[in-house]
Amino acid sequence: MAEKWFIVMFPGVLIIDLLIWVIFLKIFPPEIDMVPGGLIYIRNELTALGKISKQEKKIFLLMAIMITLWIFGDYINISVSQSCLLIALATMLPGIEIISWKKGIQSVNWSVILLLGSSLALVEALTETQAINWLTENIFSILKGFSPSLIGIIITLMIVIIRFGFPSLLSMTATTLPLIFTLAFSFDINPVWLGLVGINASVLGIFLPTQALTLMTSYSAGFYTIKDMCRAGFFTALAAIIVFTLMANFYWPLLGIKP
Repeated sequence: MAEKWFIVMFPGVLIIDLLIWVIFLKIFPPEIDMVPGGLIYIRNELTALGKISKQEKKIFLLMAIMITLWIFGDYINISVSQSCLLIALATMLPGIEIISWKKGIQSVNWSVILLLGSSLALVEALTETQAINWLTENIFSILKGFSPSLIGIIITLMIVIIRFGFPSLLSMTATTLPLIFTLAFSFDINPVWLGLVGINASVLGIFLPTQALTLMTSYSAGFYTIKDMCRAGFFTALAAIIVFTLMANFYWPLLGIKP
């Protein structure tokens, strides 16, 4: 099964990655074409680092354990979040002590955690009160009678807009996928095809830092502005929508996933 999903998604992801590379070079051109003596500097720095230290070996071991837990966590009832938390705590344990508890507490950007928590609380409220169901059903009810291709494009655009209020892909898909499947059955559309459309649209939370924890973490470092992100996100999302629309209508049907 995993191999089939890889075949379904990989060509589109590869094309979009190449387009992102071109888009980012156009939007954020390199300030210099080449660093004089760059390779020599890198070699000197690598030589200065010397052999792998004891602390680096510990980090490598902890990373290997964490990745193993990600892969086999379902068999021992440990989620990805729990495994990350366990490894983070392990870095401060006596005998390991890669980082001290005091330094770890001071280096955490608590505003990111508070923002993520409040965003998740908002999502939970929208789900529990059925507000998201009411909003989605009333918006998508106007699509009856449209062709599957047009419905896919409109749902993609609507999900991109709805995604502004969700801080994570997991919460977004968990909330919207059941609604998409219901709409697919009511419109007599292949639910797998429409579900893939919805998942691809849900990934496009790339306009604001609040749309993903990784974005909030990188934004808090201060290397780019919200304006920079919106500009890059708009062109990236536009390219992704075009690519996945073409995939959904011409490539997926070749694999037996038809509207």
